[in-house]
Amino acid sequence: MAIAPREEGRSEVRFGARERILRSMVCSVAGRGYEAAEVPDVIEMAGVPQATFDRFFSDKDDCVLAAYDYVIDRILERVAAAYELGAAGSWSEGVRRGLEALLGAIAEQPAAARMALVEVPPISPEAHARYRAALERLAMLLRGGREYMGLDEEPPPQVELMALGGAEVILVDEVSAGRADQLPGRMPEILFAILVPYLGPEDAATEMHAAAAA
Repeated sequence: MAIAPREEGRSEVRFGARERILRSMVCSVAGRGYEAAEVPDVIEMAGVPQATFDRFFSDKDDCVLAAYDYVIDRILERVAAAYELGAAGSWSEGVRRGLEALLGAIAEQPAAARMALVEVPPISPEAHARYRAALERLAMLLRGGREYMGLDEEPPPQVELMALGGAEVILVDEVSAGRADQLPGRMPEILFAILVPYLGPEDAATEMHAAAAA
């Protein structure tokens, strides 16, 4: 997905170099762990000199956080597009499509998923804040489910994050264990966990079985 240099010149070349550095940092952190990932190895993998790294990033942590944003933005853009497409039919269909997109992205990019879900969040308060912000972006897609809850009063403000909690545990466990490629097969049960606070167990099970059949 790197952008090839064109005649516009230096800005295109610099963008391509930055993207290569980010991708190399993702691979290094995912493969070696955050502590063992080193800038000299990253720039060697990216095929750029130290001066190019220094032009874009102040240090290793600055690059790691930028790489995290790079990964998360692309995954969540894919999820949001799938949700919007499905939500034209119904909210639950939007959730199913969005979840399929999320699990598909994780399965296709296990190194990026490990970096984003396992390696980066614990490294610092700022990194954890980025992780929490990513969860909140996903949670915003669930807010449409509140109308199905049938409550006499406004549900708790954190209900979306609670609905994502079960899914989050499964994702982190499977990616940590090197089973990211198996996550699409667990989509129905993860969908159930997300939908049950909104639809109740019976209707959430109906959606789960429909997803499994599809």
